[in-house]
Amino acid sequence: MYHCVFKSFFNKSVAIKTRNRNILSFTVHLFKIFPKRLILKINSDRMIAENSFTYSKGENSIMADLGLQFTKDQVITGIEASTDLEAIEKAAKRLHELGLVKESFIEAIQEREKVFATGLPTEGYGVAVPHTDVEHVEEQSIAIAVLKDTVPFKVMGGMDETVDVKIMFMLALKEPHSQLAMLQGVIGMVQKPEVLQTLSEESSTEKIYDLVMNELENMEIDE
Repeated sequence: MYHCVFKSFFNKSVAIKTRNRNILSFTVHLFKIFPKRLILKINSDRMIAENSFTYSKGENSIMADLGLQFTKDQVITGIEASTDLEAIEKAAKRLHELGLVKESFIEAIQEREKVFATGLPTEGYGVAVPHTDVEHVEEQSIAIAVLKDTVPFKVMGGMDETVDVKIMFMLALKEPHSQLAMLQGVIGMVQKPEVLQTLSEESSTEKIYDLVMNELENMEIDE
């Protein structure tokens, strides 16, 4: 049984550029973002913020640290969906077909989104980061899903506010520290408007894969 040990890290803010404002400061309550049965020992002076990232390849890169499974088959483009849950279901089914998650993952990730929304109103294109509890995961992995048309997602920590999402970064992670580290990596990418634009407009799964791999391999996580 895992237990949360987040302490004062709960109320750290994530600074994210948005369409309507230069900076939207999310007060991130990590109980809402991460599965409740995780052991994460985090120094209270650490925060996920715009200056938390370095971009030099090394043995501390996210890919190396997490042992992440990521192939071209985990990039899905042109997803047709009319709701957030339908979009999440289609991406989750791809991970299940690849043997990376259990069948229970498909329902669990939708149920979690209903309670703890993951939409982020990033600059230019809305992003969502759906994820769920570690017991539904077979292999550490992610899926990049690009929707044919934007779909409204509720904003993370935003009550009834919604954002039109074009790109999903679906996380399927099973190690205790992985949820935070991968979220750092995703936020590092979504703060780059040129990356989001390419992901939103590119139809080639191979080119999207290469772009995401390059970003993750060249991004170090904080120690």
